[in-house]
Amino acid sequence: MDVLMPQLGETVAEGKVTRWFKTVGDKVAPGENLCEIETDKVTVEVPAIVGGVLQSIGVAEGIVAPVGAVLAVIADGTTAGSPVGDAPAAAQAPPGRGVGAPARSDGGVVQHPARRFERDIFNEVQTPLRNFGPASVNGVFITPLARRLAVEAGLDPAAITGSGPRGRIVG
Repeated sequence: MDVLMPQLGETVAEGKVTRWFKTVGDKVAPGENLCEIETDKVTVEVPAIVGGVLQSIGVAEGIVAPVGAVLAVIADGTTAGSPVGDAPAAAQAPPGRGVGAPARSDGGVVQHPARRFERDIFNEVQTPLRNFGPASVNGVFITPLARRLAVEAGLDPAAITGSGPRGRIVG
């Protein structure tokens, strides 16, 4: 399971990992603190949501990462490729390494390049690809949902009699 950089405020877009409490290969229990995150307004500890083994650390201490970045990966520890036996000795990255660094097998931060910053939380809400018409038909307002439903059903919004306040067409 990926542990993501939390959004610690409405305007917070990034945070800095100031300290890791666990290293790669450590067993983790649900609710146990993994790391400490610092923003311009607050410092918080990030707990594990699930139990297992800390398989990799994606953001080293002192590195600033955007909200939604993969901080670490927790594995259940039951698979044949369990990270306990083949985990890197150190989970700390040398200075200048961290987010965006290539995968390493010499004790540096283990990265998952395909999963780096795969979420853009500021653009997750998708806008409709089509325009379903004007907000007013013959002086009567129609809600966006009602416009979309009418167009998808093949109905002309001008032919619909509104049942909402002041004759508004609602969906």
